[in-house]
Amino acid sequence: MPNVTSPISTRGLAAPRLRTASPHGGYWSLRQEVEDALSKNVVKHNLSVAESYPALASLIEARKNKRMHAVEPESLAMYAPFEGTQEARRAAAMALAVAAGVESTPDPAQVIVTNGATAAIEAVAMATCDVGAAVLLPTPRYPSLALDVGARAGVTAKYVDDLTPTALRRAVDEDSDGGSVRAILFTSPDNPTGRWRSREELDAIMEVAHERGLYVIWDAVYAATSSAPDRGAVPPLDDPHVITIYSASKDFGLSGWRIGVMHTSNADVFNALMVGARFTCASTLAQSAFANLVGDDMCDLRAYFEDAAITLKSRRDIAHAALVDAGVPPQPEHLYPHAGPLSLVHLPLPQDADGGIALWRAILRKGVAVVPGTTCGAPSDHVRVCWGCAASDADAVDAASRIAAAWLECKCG
Repeated sequence: MPNVTSPISTRGLAAPRLRTASPHGGYWSLRQEVEDALSKNVVKHNLSVAESYPALASLIEARKNKRMHAVEPESLAMYAPFEGTQEARRAAAMALAVAAGVESTPDPAQVIVTNGATAAIEAVAMATCDVGAAVLLPTPRYPSLALDVGARAGVTAKYVDDLTPTALRRAVDEDSDGGSVRAILFTSPDNPTGRWRSREELDAIMEVAHERGLYVIWDAVYAATSSAPDRGAVPPLDDPHVITIYSASKDFGLSGWRIGVMHTSNADVFNALMVGARFTCASTLAQSAFANLVGDDMCDLRAYFEDAAITLKSRRDIAHAALVDAGVPPQPEHLYPHAGPLSLVHLPLPQDADGGIALWRAILRKGVAVVPGTTCGAPSDHVRVCWGCAASDADAVDAASRIAAAWLECKCG
């Protein structure tokens, strides 16, 4: 039996500590400024939310018209199994196969459908970690991951900058207030950069996980829309250390449907996740719509994702070209996205004491809402931009021009 940490030990019915402090590096409070700007119609382009629907709308609507059919109303009025309907679990397994780049579809019996990826991440944290334990998060990172694992699950995020075996072992072994490390949680392709983790990084993660009995939690929500020549390394789905998170929110652009996915081949972990499935189940209506949208033709599904990847890459390329045309230096290769709607944009400025908030506010005054890079663990002269929220190429160009104008103002003082 592999050396895998027991999924549930001392948590029992202990109530985790509800955390009211934000782990977002201050962005939680800054969101109110965005809301105020939106209410006053100051914001022309809200590129602060990781959504793909505006960019993928025509593809999604065409697929809905092609795939979705009438469902008997009484079947939608009934409870669905906590782990999801058979149809939704089969659809989730098909989508996960594309995301993982594997030919054989994972066993739907190893899949649990949840009400979004956030609920899935929290459920996995609760199932694998005691209250007070820790998970490792590589940086840069999605700003809300610390909240997802910590607010109710009572799990602490520990950040690691260097994904090498030595750095990971050091992070696991060092004493901290976060308690013992039980898992490594990472997105790939990454939020905020949209880049795949390298083979060397993944090998380091898997080596230390096997060596120290840790879980590997792979957030794969952007993986099916990869446009990279080499789609990147992924954890093996049949490894008992691995738990995979997926959703309909990013690659399908359907964040409002609140469909998330958890997959593991580890029976103990699956049973632990089933304990929490009572609290994470998706609506019967959303599951039915998702199953219909995915369909049962894998070739057809792969073709949709290929079209979506091309569309998102085109939107990103157009936006980055517009930044360069407006005077921003070309983005370094290590930041150029491989997948999804996001990019972490470098706007070279002297490092400042306010964590890039002055730059962020300057961009907001120009009518574009983005996310400060420091909330993602990036330097202060970076911002996370979701080009997928731009409904047209013209919108992406206009937003990029406004971002560049704000940067030039900050640069010139």
